[in-house]
Amino acid sequence: MNMQTLIIFGCLATGLLLVAYLVGQLMRNQDGRYKKRIKNSITTRKTGTAIDDKDIASITLNSGPTEIDDLLKVIKVDPIDMQTRLKKADLKLKVQEYFILSLMLGIGVASIMILTIGLPLIAGVGGGLVAAIFLPKMYVDGRIEKRTATFNRLLPDALDIMVRGLRTGLPLSECMRSVAKDAPHPVNEEFARIRDDMKLGIELGDAVRKMAERLNTQELNFFSIAISIQADTGGNLTENLENLSDVLRKRQQIYRMIKAKSAEAVWTGRILAALPFLVIGAIQLTSPQYLVVMYTNTTGIIISIGSFLWLMFGLFTMRRMTRFDF
Repeated sequence: MNMQTLIIFGCLATGLLLVAYLVGQLMRNQDGRYKKRIKNSITTRKTGTAIDDKDIASITLNSGPTEIDDLLKVIKVDPIDMQTRLKKADLKLKVQEYFILSLMLGIGVASIMILTIGLPLIAGVGGGLVAAIFLPKMYVDGRIEKRTATFNRLLPDALDIMVRGLRTGLPLSECMRSVAKDAPHPVNEEFARIRDDMKLGIELGDAVRKMAERLNTQELNFFSIAISIQADTGGNLTENLENLSDVLRKRQQIYRMIKAKSAEAVWTGRILAALPFLVIGAIQLTSPQYLVVMYTNTTGIIISIGSFLWLMFGLFTMRRMTRFDF
């Protein structure tokens, strides 16, 4: 066993120990918070009274930052913003769990690149670092985009439910509850949050504005403006919501038409993006010595880095050319 193999296994063992430490810290901090809240609940309770469901819910709440939150702040990751993004992506993960899974992914990619493909240690660690940073982010961004698109597609149907309810004489708050009960996911989930906010005493306009800020879409901004105008100046809300539903459907038609016309350019960019890496992987598996000069020789390393940066610039340009925001 040579020195390089020992270094590789040492790095992998260190990474696994770091993951185990983070998991242990997460579980210990969670147990410690539970025990502290249980102790406070017992000391503040009158003797002889039983613990009800409200006390159990209070005990299971998260309270205060943990050591892992401090570590995330050191590496310039905002736990609150990251948790908001995970909720928008409809992922039932905590920030600490997301960080641990990203780290495990990076270790796995580095192991495959070093032990299976046979890349040098620096290249393998660099590939694992890139995978740990960008692949989870791309996955979360894709989930957010997909969920937002689904919400925008189903929002006109939710508005139609509200219009029918208003025409039968139901108040607006009851129409919101109907949408939270009958609409498909994820519309029902977001309107259920509005219902819960209203139960806590928040005004309807403020609750809708919070939802618009949370999802950050033009469709919800239109809906929030319509609700705010009706609350401030009055007017025929039924007609406004019906017109808004028609406008949103026409926007969806335009969006689908643009997506269909730009599909060729989008898939061309994806194929061009994947082709160099597929070719490099095939050559590395069939003729491992063919590309050794590209990551062992100084000139080869410079050419590889320059080609990679030029490829990223081309892909970024193509993405900007095929992306339409309206």
